[in-house]
Amino acid sequence: MTTELHLFVYRNLDNRLRNEPDTSPFAFELHERRRRALEDAFPEHDDISVNDWGLAKDSQSHELVEIVVAASAATFKYAILPGLAMLGEKLMDLGADRATSEFVKAVVARLRPKQQARDVNDYAVKLPDGTVVNVLPPDREGTITVRRPDGTVVTIESSKTT
Repeated sequence: MTTELHLFVYRNLDNRLRNEPDTSPFAFELHERRRRALEDAFPEHDDISVNDWGLAKDSQSHELVEIVVAASAATFKYAILPGLAMLGEKLMDLGADRATSEFVKAVVARLRPKQQARDVNDYAVKLPDGTVVNVLPPDREGTITVRRPDGTVVTIESSKTT
């Protein structure tokens, strides 16, 4: 069975610190850095495939893009990071199956270094059941928040995720 996750990924917004509009060449370069980071995190012929790149590869800068990733494997290749085991436990406590939990952990593990490099900003992972996992970058607390459709919220503190 194939599972799809929707990723909502913000680009670095440093153009605004320089008082440059989101249509500036610098904003487009930040958009391109996010595109390259996503392509690196989810290469072709991998255990996680991108079903829809959305506006990530658009010729105009976008603050937020949505991409759809899919996987049918129950095991994934990813670096072990602090907090991933806790994230997986919390997801399963909230009703996610082990395969979906592992999939989310793999996505977070692949995108965390991209956040540390400031190639992507915060992002959200939407699970098939409507649960949303929000991941702040390490320079902005690094907190992971899990929100269930029923209103349940679980937060994993930054000391456990960086």
